[in-house]
Amino acid sequence: MGALRWFRRKTAEEPQPEQTSPTESKPEPVTARLEFEREGEPLTFPLKGSEVIGADRSCDIVIDEKFGETSAVKGQHLRIEVWKGRWVAVPLGPEAVVLFDGRRGGETVLKDGCRIQLGEDGPLFTFRDKGAAER
Repeated sequence: MGALRWFRRKTAEEPQPEQTSPTESKPEPVTARLEFEREGEPLTFPLKGSEVIGADRSCDIVIDEKFGETSAVKGQHLRIEVWKGRWVAVPLGPEAVVLFDGRRGGETVLKDGCRIQLGEDGPLFTFRDKGAAER
């Protein structure tokens, strides 16, 4: 016959071990942002992990009339996210033209100071990453 095990119930006075969920994690500090200049006034958009940019209202960064010419911006145009510790931009479809430092590109690793334009004549952002110096 197997050995008997005795279990004792914990009382309310006993300290409980701290419970953490495997999906729970500390929020990453914001190290990167997109900058857009409108009539000399800068607009800053902090990047928190995965951001979708486009004309659709469901996007994290909605491109509307405050960005000037937006006819070339698709509903969900671009996603910026962290892959293996690096910020990467991914155009969302073949019709979503994105220029990186003036050149059309697909999946692109972003570096501090990179200029990102949505469409041939759409809004122009500058990518800033203060964590780049630490890598």
